[in-house]
Amino acid sequence: MINIFTQVVYPELKTSTQVKLFATGEPVVAEQLEVYEMSETNNY
Repeated sequence: MINIFTQVVYPELKTSTQVKLFATGEPVVAEQLEVYEMSETNNY
């Protein structure tokens, strides 16, 4: 049985440009990845 967990994290820094994939127990391969430009939610 493979358990899949996901987490969405909203970057706060302009240098937050990485995506990291990790697994425990068994190897994992990302077959598809979608990336979107994020707009600021608070322009203060």
